[in-house]
Amino acid sequence: MYFTKTIFPLALVAAPIFALPVDESSNDLVARANKYTCKPENNESDVKSFTVSEKRAKEQVKVAMFTAGTSGDPHQYGNGDGIKWGVKGCDKKGEKKNQLYEYPIFWDTANMEWKKDELSKTQEKTPLRVVYFEDKGNSNRPKICGVMTHSKVGKNFQGTAFFQKCKD
Repeated sequence: MYFTKTIFPLALVAAPIFALPVDESSNDLVARANKYTCKPENNESDVKSFTVSEKRAKEQVKVAMFTAGTSGDPHQYGNGDGIKWGVKGCDKKGEKKNQLYEYPIFWDTANMEWKKDELSKTQEKTPLRVVYFEDKGNSNRPKICGVMTHSKVGKNFQGTAFFQKCKD
């Protein structure tokens, strides 16, 4: 009797509150690893597994943003390799497609950063790239798709051939 007179009516009143719409930005939350691990298919370098922390990737994207420097980076990435990022906004096609950008990034133990305002030929080589886009067209809010590596890496870390997605 107590249930039908007190608890049940309270539950009916509270039910619509829990059904309120949620802000769209919270709908795209994805559980992600704290690092990206890259293992190129053909690797002649001394480093067989490249690791990039999510923190480093975010920091480098904020340095890169969307305007190319003297190095020519960042620049647009057309995803000719057909990588499926699995991140909302990164895999769109057609008219709704977001413009992806790529920026060279070094692995954590290299303790180096790409300098966008220095010529590429004067810098150390890295086969890795962080890929991102302007979140909802806001040039102050880049969203990371992931990290990729060239599938072939030379002894001096020069990357060639197609790109492959690093595991996150």
